[in-house]
Amino acid sequence: MRTVQAIDDHERWLAGYGLGLGLRRDGDRILAGHGGSMPGFIAQLLFSPQEKVVAVAVTNESQARLGDLGLSLVRTTVEEWPVAPEAWRVGEPPRDDVVPLLGIWFMESAQLVFRWREGKLEARYDGMLDWEPPAVFERETDDRWRTVSGPEHGEALRIERGPDGSVARMVWAGYPVTREPGPWRAPTT
Repeated sequence: MRTVQAIDDHERWLAGYGLGLGLRRDGDRILAGHGGSMPGFIAQLLFSPQEKVVAVAVTNESQARLGDLGLSLVRTTVEEWPVAPEAWRVGEPPRDDVVPLLGIWFMESAQLVFRWREGKLEARYDGMLDWEPPAVFERETDDRWRTVSGPEHGEALRIERGPDGSVARMVWAGYPVTREPGPWRAPTT
């Protein structure tokens, strides 16, 4: 019903009709809807299927002209409404040797959370805002990663192991990263 059947203005193509629905063009956005009136009121409904946004305007005056009100409401809503975050999906689990790196760590007293997301090791400082990007790492060797984006971009993350082979601590950008908060301790190597 939204397929264009007729165009009002062939040179600009701002308005037209589908099968029963009016069509309005706003840049690349095509809106569909309907206007109508009865004695005592006039109404307009426009929706953008691409953005899933609907605008409805109703007046208590049968001589009012709603004009571009619906179009303006949809445009403003799309421009001002925050984008919903992408839904979380179960991803590929981390390799067994990555699991000990995950969870809460501390760089001096600053808390970090290391996690595995979309096949990559990431770290976020406690208190980072949602829109701030995490540090993302790529593996260089078994015990060395490189920060490829976000905080400390370009810096190495080195894994230090204890005598039994377990992760004792990490060193990121020259700072020791431990499971407990504490004062700065120089890296051993």
